[in-house]
Amino acid sequence: MSLENDFNNQNQQSQNATNLNNNLFSYTYPPYPPTPQQFSIQNSTESSKLTTNSEQDKIQLKNQEKKGKDLFIRLVKVFGVVLVLVVSVLLIVILAFPNSQFSQIIIQNSVLNRYLESKQQETSQKPSSKTVIEPPAQPDGFDPKSFSPFNFAEPGNAITTVEVVERVLPSVLSISVQNPSNISGSFGIATGSGFIVSDDGLVVTNKHVISPQCQFGNTVEIVATDQNNELYKLQLLSVDPIYDIAILRIINPPSNLIPVTFISTDAVKLGSEVIAVGNALGELENTVTKGIISGLSRSLNTNLIDECTNSPVFADGLLQTDAAINRGNSGGPLFNAAGQVVGMNTFGTRDAQNIGLAIPSNVIVSALNSYRRNGIIERPKLGIFSRTITPILSSQEKWLPVNYGELVIAPTGQRAVEPNSAAAKANIREGDIILAINGKKIEQTRNNLSPLRRALLSFNPGDTIKITILKRTSVTFEAFKYESEPVDVEVTLDKMVFEI
Repeated sequence: MSLENDFNNQNQQSQNATNLNNNLFSYTYPPYPPTPQQFSIQNSTESSKLTTNSEQDKIQLKNQEKKGKDLFIRLVKVFGVVLVLVVSVLLIVILAFPNSQFSQIIIQNSVLNRYLESKQQETSQKPSSKTVIEPPAQPDGFDPKSFSPFNFAEPGNAITTVEVVERVLPSVLSISVQNPSNISGSFGIATGSGFIVSDDGLVVTNKHVISPQCQFGNTVEIVATDQNNELYKLQLLSVDPIYDIAILRIINPPSNLIPVTFISTDAVKLGSEVIAVGNALGELENTVTKGIISGLSRSLNTNLIDECTNSPVFADGLLQTDAAINRGNSGGPLFNAAGQVVGMNTFGTRDAQNIGLAIPSNVIVSALNSYRRNGIIERPKLGIFSRTITPILSSQEKWLPVNYGELVIAPTGQRAVEPNSAAAKANIREGDIILAINGKKIEQTRNNLSPLRRALLSFNPGDTIKITILKRTSVTFEAFKYESEPVDVEVTLDKMVFEI
């Protein structure tokens, strides 16, 4: 039993080993050689596998190309966003700080600037448009050129104050700007004084007295009364674009008008006796005050805005007097002791006592003669913004090579040199320094806060002048750089006018 079992066990183990070997090494071979049908099936399967692999390669290639294009597009978008951000930041900096050295370098070296300069050159080559405004129509066949030139009389001998008043009072007017639509017809929008300068009815006053007509046109009217309370209607003829001067004319003037006489401001001496006559407070007509000339060639910084031109009022080259100048005296005459006009009252002061200011007779006569020649008041124009260089400024800005002159530089939001202006045609650029005009040094003094302005206003439009300039060579982040020696350039001055 034991032997039989051992034999059976041996047989069973032998059988299991045989089965295990068959499982590990058995392989079923196809019939050989293959039948045509089997060969066709095999080739079809292999061809199908090759086709599938080729399509997958193409798909993979397309996917790779698409990924490459997507990556390129993303890079372009990122670059565009960065570029827009950089340009936006630059524009914000330039707009916020246009006068900074960084902004100036960007502006002056930009493609836009070169484009603007090329357009400016094209414009300068074209015939210039008409800049002189036609004067308003004149009534009664009135012709400004029919006037004789306005001249200065020789200084007269002093007479008593009473005699002066009796002599000049017929020439002084009380002026009122009225609203005719008012029921009473007498509502005064503005009041002031004026004076007759020709027997044809030409009248001079301050520009700010008649400013409502600049603003509202013919919806208001200007009237005046004389010492006898005779009522006149006035027509506004011209307004000075620089000074506080307006020229009017009495409509249908009477034949017995008495004009004033002028003497040159050059003959006025410090301490000279003067008399002011005017419509004080707009109510007290023919008010007379007396004093002396307290100062010559005064400049005054004001916070006033010219209501006709909407530009700041800068009072320059004025006569100072201690004769009382009150509201309503504006536009009235300032006489010397002989009863001759030396100026036109224009400013009083609230912050001090016995300080009044008057526009010099020289300026008034030049305005009248300009109107007589052209039918409108013309003033010379260079076409720049500038800043006066003083010793204090040059000590603060070490890069300035001089301690006098006028630095051509723009305020915020402006261009330093007006396109197609006299300065632009003479190739004056921002950063240039004007040192002299016709050999006269441009230097600030206590009595001349704006030397360039005053020098230019001594000429007429169309005059050719010689300007000595220290030319700018380059711009850095910190300063302008200059030539070692100044040059002389000839400039023909433009004209500045104001349309009513």
